[in-house]
Amino acid sequence: MSIQFISTATARHQGILSGVERAESAKNGHWRGGSKNSSMAVMHKFFTSTDRSSFPLLNRVMTEHENTVNSFLTGRASLDDVERSFESVFETLFKINIAKGVITADDYEAKGMIIMDTYHNLRLQLVNKVFRAHHTEGRNLAVQHGFHAGDRNPNLNLALGGAFMNWVHYNSDFYFMEEDMVSVLTNVAHRLLGNIGIENEDLDQRWTNLWGGAHNFNSVWHSWSNSQSSRAEDALKNTSIKGWMLDVRTSPPRGFSFFFGEQDLNPEEVSSAIRQLMILNGQLATREVSPDNRRFSLLDFWGASSITDDVMRSFLNNFEILR
Repeated sequence: MSIQFISTATARHQGILSGVERAESAKNGHWRGGSKNSSMAVMHKFFTSTDRSSFPLLNRVMTEHENTVNSFLTGRASLDDVERSFESVFETLFKINIAKGVITADDYEAKGMIIMDTYHNLRLQLVNKVFRAHHTEGRNLAVQHGFHAGDRNPNLNLALGGAFMNWVHYNSDFYFMEEDMVSVLTNVAHRLLGNIGIENEDLDQRWTNLWGGAHNFNSVWHSWSNSQSSRAEDALKNTSIKGWMLDVRTSPPRGFSFFFGEQDLNPEEVSSAIRQLMILNGQLATREVSPDNRRFSLLDFWGASSITDDVMRSFLNNFEILR
């Protein structure tokens, strides 16, 4: 018999929240433990703890999982490796909670909650980990070409501060690596839910509902690049170079990479020479951006007539530089 989660209204009445709603509650500091969700409380503490020593088995499995994700990002692991790693995390959480007597092997409702909460935490971890790797690549490019490193926050968390950056970087390889790993994670979670009789659970839609829209590589890149300014007009008030996506849901073309840096060679002088560097898909641009052009799309800069690929054209038009 197919087992479904109880409705949101009923769940709230009975004090049993869905996995994603509990994750949101926990994120806002409103965690409520109980007989049905004490296993998730333990799991949440692990994912948010800076000291994992009290979770030795899970710590070992998660460390192996994080190493696998890092290896995939650097081309040293396959998606099959990532899939096995996700499965290991889920199975370890089941074993721990069963061994501790928190749940029983046939407690499908509790297992479903564990799957959905773990899905949320692993997906959030993926988004942040992929962005960190991308930022490191951009930072290395900036330093290589003589631009400011642009370190806003050593932990690269999403509580963004304002620090000077005279460059902006985007590499679609990281977008697609995240998409591929999220797809594998979603398939693993759906398969595990199906094994315990829970069908038709739209994990992607739950994720979107939780964040009030897209929360992926593009949205994190956009927030980081423009210091979370809600309007381009506000972002333009800052002297840093910023990237701006009109729609973070727009997929980039595969193999797309971009770097733009601008440096005032004599900042103490009123009229100073400006050094610019723009690289698109490995090609160095020979034209320069006028100092008066404070906001422009990559499509305008590169020339619409020179772009014949529709996906490339759409993405370049969606991608703006603020300076």
